[in-house]
Order: sequence, then structure tokens, then C-alpha cells
Amino acid sequence: MTSKATLKARYIANLQATYPFYVEGSRPLQLANEAADAALAGTLKLKGECWDKALKECGLPKGITLKALAGLEAGQ
Repeated sequence: MTSKATLKARYIANLQATYPFYVEGSRPLQLANEAADAALAGTLKLKGECWDKALKECGLPKGITLKALAGLEAGQ
């Protein structure tokens, strides 16, 4: 089963590979991390190619519910 940490890492990696301004220490990267944490807590619905790609890479459906995201294991 995919962990929250794995999904978040894939999402951030996809953002960094797609957009040059998601660099370490940048405000956009900080906001992306906060958004991913909120999505994985089940309080924010993320959308977009990078999120959809991360879900697919982790074997999760594009239409996964917030409740299902919140229920993923924390991981490492």
C-alpha cells in the first residue's frame, strides 16, 4: 500500500520536474508541501497534472476520496 510520504514525495518531484520555480527554500515549494499535507489529511482536494500523475505512479485512482487519502498510512 502506498504511504502518505511516498505520495507526497512523488507529487513534489513531479512539480519540481515540471516547473523550474519549485526549488528548495522557495515559497511555491513551501506552499506545495502545505497543500499536500492538507490533501493527505483529508481537508483539501488537490487537482492538476502533477497530482494526478503522482496518484497514478502510486497506484491510486484519480478520483480518490479525501477520506481515503486521510486513511493512508503515514509512512516514513
